[in-house]
Amino acid sequence: MKEQEDKLKEVKKKVRIFRLVMSGVGIWPYENPTIYYRLLACLVAFLLLQTFCGCINFIVANSDNLMIMLNGMGLSLSISCVMLKGGSLIYFRKDNIRMNKKLEELIDKQMKGPEDVCNVMLEPMVVFARKIFYLIYCLGFGMVLVQWLRPTVAMTKQYMHGYNITYRRPFPSVYPWKIEPGSDLWKFHFFVDSITTWFYFSIAAQIIGQFSALNYEISNLKVEDVNNDKMKDFVERHQDLMDLCQTLGDCNGLIVLVVTLAAAIILCTLSFQCSKMETITVGELTWLLTYIFYKLLQIFLFAWSGEIIKKKSEELRDNVYGIAWTDKADPKVNHAVRFMMHQRPVVLQALGIKPISAELFSGVVNTSMSYFFLLRTISE
Repeated sequence: MKEQEDKLKEVKKKVRIFRLVMSGVGIWPYENPTIYYRLLACLVAFLLLQTFCGCINFIVANSDNLMIMLNGMGLSLSISCVMLKGGSLIYFRKDNIRMNKKLEELIDKQMKGPEDVCNVMLEPMVVFARKIFYLIYCLGFGMVLVQWLRPTVAMTKQYMHGYNITYRRPFPSVYPWKIEPGSDLWKFHFFVDSITTWFYFSIAAQIIGQFSALNYEISNLKVEDVNNDKMKDFVERHQDLMDLCQTLGDCNGLIVLVVTLAAAIILCTLSFQCSKMETITVGELTWLLTYIFYKLLQIFLFAWSGEIIKKKSEELRDNVYGIAWTDKADPKVNHAVRFMMHQRPVVLQALGIKPISAELFSGVVNTSMSYFFLLRTISE
């Protein structure tokens, strides 16, 4: 059991890092947030909205140049997605708190059970903690680093060669007020340009772990252990997971839908810009590859988590049917089996419009390619 406890500690350590990052911008769902914590979220929202408006002004100011306009469009879409994520977490704060509490209860209950069940439950969470977590943060940090290095390196070269320094901001933006080069206001704009949050995937990994544990217990249930108390426990846990999936879809449906559409447009604009470049520097290539891979990974994780939850819920129905329930004369056992069999497989929905499944990823790629060829046609 010590090995399982160490794995759970590793998972909780990553969750604490998420909580620290999200608390720093005022969007972690605390039950009784202070007034200062609420004001922190408002401050971050104002800063992001300010940068978003700057990018929109940049698009309007360069509407006669398609290449420059697309550069600002992609970044403004990214910022709008960040604002939407933060806003959704704040709006659905109570639902997110309820999901966290229920998952903690289920995990604590499973940790008191057999070791093999604990291993099955912890497996998807450990994958998230050991692999996906670091991939997400390395790419996210890489994007911010490259975005900040581009103007920093350019200004450093100008300084070293004795040229007049042309002050640049990381994001292409135009503001209605004047920003003096090198002033405190310019430094402020430079510092607050980027932020991102990852909450959906940690919740999805925990739900997948609970589905896996429930499937394992049902499929390995012995005939003599099939009784009313055991089946009642299965039904209650299955109902809890159904409710959690419904809440997860309601809280993140709009995020998934908007992020998916934005990713398709962003990938299209980046591909179009690449096709029009006669020469490309190492910095530009690094930025493009990091950004494209980051967006593809984000959509893939949305699709992957939704697909796994769907598959696990389908496996549950098969495993329930495979129980030796026909050998039992207890009508309550038969009723519990029929109750779980009548439940449809869980399919996370983005606002009831788009299923969050494997088709989501292929749909984004196909849509971005369609937009790309449309832009090529318009430009020609």
